[in-house]
Formats: sequence, C-alpha cells, structure tokens
Amino acid sequence: MNFDKTKALPPIRIVLVEDNEHDRIAFCRTFQSSGIDCKIAEYVRGEEALDAIRGNSPAFDIAVIDHGLPGMSGLELCKQLLAEQTFLPMLILTGKGSEQLAVEALKAGVDDYMIKDPEQHYLDFLPIVIPAVLQNHADRIARKKAEEALARAYDELEVRVEKRTAELAKTTEQLMLELDKRKCAEEEVRHLSRQLISATEEEKKRIARDLHDECGQVLTALHLGVESLYDSLPGGLTDQQGKCNELIGLIEELGDKARHISSELRPDMLDHLGLVPTLESYIEDFSERAGDLQINFQATGVKKRSGSEIEIVLYRILQEALNNIAKHAKAKHVSVLLTYSHPRLIFTIEDDGIGFWQRECSLSFPRKQQGIGLLGMRERVGSVGGSIDIRSGRGKGTFIRIEIPICSDKAGD
Repeated sequence: MNFDKTKALPPIRIVLVEDNEHDRIAFCRTFQSSGIDCKIAEYVRGEEALDAIRGNSPAFDIAVIDHGLPGMSGLELCKQLLAEQTFLPMLILTGKGSEQLAVEALKAGVDDYMIKDPEQHYLDFLPIVIPAVLQNHADRIARKKAEEALARAYDELEVRVEKRTAELAKTTEQLMLELDKRKCAEEEVRHLSRQLISATEEEKKRIARDLHDECGQVLTALHLGVESLYDSLPGGLTDQQGKCNELIGLIEELGDKARHISSELRPDMLDHLGLVPTLESYIEDFSERAGDLQINFQATGVKKRSGSEIEIVLYRILQEALNNIAKHAKAKHVSVLLTYSHPRLIFTIEDDGIGFWQRECSLSFPRKQQGIGLLGMRERVGSVGGSIDIRSGRGKGTFIRIEIPICSDKAGD
C-alpha cells in the first residue's frame, strides 16, 4: 500500500500493549514500512503500561491495547485510563468482535477498535486508522472547547440579567411603597412603569450588543482555527476534512443561534426601519419556526413613526401574544392588524385557539392569579397611556384589542 501522503504527519508517540511477541513485531514492522514517523513503546502487561503512562503523561499520543492481556485486561486498562482522566486516545485490538464488546469498549472510553484477523490484514489498515483516531480525538476537543466557550458566554449573560433584574425588582418594590402614600398614585405608577420598561429595554439592548460582540469574536476565532486545521491536514484524509467541515457547520450554527437570541432581546430593525417592517419580519420568522401556524398581518393608515416607546410596547406585546398562542392556544390561524385612526393607534391580535375563561383576564380577577403575560401586557400598554381589552372563552379563541393615543409627547424619532 502507498502511504506517501501520511509522511507529512508529525511524529506519533504510540504506547503498544500486546502480550503476543509475534504481533508486536508485526505491528512495528508495519509502521516502519508505512513511512510514518513514530516512536513505539512496547509493554506486555496492562499494569506496566499504566505505570508508564502515569509517569510520562502526556508523553504518548495514543494507546494501542490488545483486549486479551494477562492480568489486567485491555478493557480494564482503558477504564482505568478513563477514570484517571489521561485524555489519551485508545484503540483496542481484539481477536473476536461482537456487539457486546463494542458497547463495553465505548463505555470504557475507547475511541475505536479493530479485529485481528488470522491473515493479519488488519495491519494494512493500522497506518490509516491510527491517524484517523488522533484526528477525531482532536476534533472532539476542539468541539468541546467551542461548546464550553458558548456555555460560558450564556452563563455570564444569565448572571448579569438575573443581577440586573433583582436590582430593578428591589427598586420597583421600594418605589411602589412610596406611591401608596401619594394622591396621584395611578399617574405615578404609570411613570414608574415606563421607567422600568425603558430600563429593561436598555439593558436588553446592551446585553444584545455584548452577546453579538463577545460571542461573535469567540466564534470567529474558533472558525478561523478550524479552517487553519483543515488547511494543515495532509491530502487524502477526506474523513478528517469532512469532520472539520462538520465542526465549521456547528460553529456557524452557534453563531446563528447567538444572532437569533440577540435579535430577540432587541431587534436593530425596530430602531432603524420602524414598527411595521419589524412586525412583518418577526411574524415571517415566527411563522417559519411555528410550522403549521398561519399568521396574517395587515397595516393600514400607518404613514409615520409612532415613537420609540409605543413601537417597542407593541413589538413586545406581539412577541408575548404569539409565544402564548404557540405554547397554549393550539390555534391554526392568527390575524394581526395595525391601524392608525387619528388620534389613536389600534392594534388587534386574534386567534382561533382553545381560549380561556374570560374572568381570568378581567381587571377584577386577582393579580397574582392572572397570567404573567397578560399582566405584562396591561402594564406595558398602561405605561404609554393606552388601554387593552382581552376577550376569550373556552373553545372560542382569544381577541386582544389595544388602543394607544398618538400625542406629540408620545411620538418621536
């Protein structure tokens, strides 16, 4: 066989654990004739190999272990290496192959295993299999680092959001106690609600920007690293090149998810293009993710911007409503209508889902028993001086109507 393309590989440090002298000699001769630059440390017993690996880690690149060793078996050696976290790729050689052995080998942390046929044809494949095992091991490490980097970014984001939310909740509680002592409580609550929503939106905007920038830098570096690894692979290693392409695809998928989360937190389109294009884009994206849920959107009479506060309120209400419909309503069709009828903006959302009891969304229903989504809608609409009417019934779907006055102090941007 021709192994010229493997000569570009760096030296491979192999620890061979084989009690059959003839097989050890054949193994060494195979690699000598393959042209692969390697150093082979030979051991007859698993106990000897374990001591050597403990004392020299990470001096070895891969362990090739015979299954039927005297004393400590090959699988027992693999289990011990896995337990001690040597992170050493392992290849098992066995005279008999079975599904049970394959399962046990995977549980023992084995990367691959080969059957030693009587004609020793397996020796011809060793110079191909061992570099492949090393490459697969490197791919797993790179993928794990990418996943850990993204997990750290999400953890940091979650901690920051929880901390900021706790601070805002504490501040709101203190302010609400003060409002109970004042005469104009309703106007003050509205003012504070606007402040809280505005602060939350600003925080979401900042977090979205940080997520886009920080995660983007990490994922870009990982993408370049894998591309560099791909370019450094010797010719002919198509399996390894395919693994690199899979890893690149995974990184790109993580990037798409990070961008999606960033957009959910604060869509740039809302600030730059306005409410109608943003609602159209969100509904189109939501429809693709929701599958068989059909959403019809119409906007009439809307010729100018309504002000950033009003626009973000309507956008968040649409988000909450569609999420509730997708999770709970079992609806097939949703109709969304945005109408400008001077001097007010009318926004309606109607679905043909299973609905709920009307009393659950009435103002007389206890606040603590109302859904968080409905309560949040009321507070958002109230923060911009609007009104909301929610009508529903078991098996009758749900209808939401919002009216917001368009005044000079509300409009802007």
